[in-house]
Amino acid sequence: MKLNMRIQKQTRRGSILPIITVCLTGLMAFIALAIDLGMLVVARTQAQNAADIAALAGARTLDGKSSTNNVTASIAEAKEAAQSNRVLNSLITAAQVVTVRSGIYRYDNTAQRFSAVFDE
Repeated sequence: MKLNMRIQKQTRRGSILPIITVCLTGLMAFIALAIDLGMLVVARTQAQNAADIAALAGARTLDGKSSTNNVTASIAEAKEAAQSNRVLNSLITAAQVVTVRSGIYRYDNTAQRFSAVFDE
């Protein structure tokens, strides 16, 4: 007696499309996150560069000859230098330059380190 059994294979046709869709959605989300984080880092770097340029321009304007050390002109120069820069291709406005202060570093003998002292 011969048994004629047929083994049936279950086919899952079309099941790969939903898996690819879910994976591509996740992949696109990670790509968008990477682009956003990259733009954030670029903006932070450009803002830091603008602050550094403003500090250098203000320090260069200080003269050390007068009693006021030409502080008001150096603050104006620092603001102007900051406003001549761009962050993510848009100019820095005067409203965005919030605080420009002049100060000096003094050495503290007890703590054995320099500390910043700002004119208020």
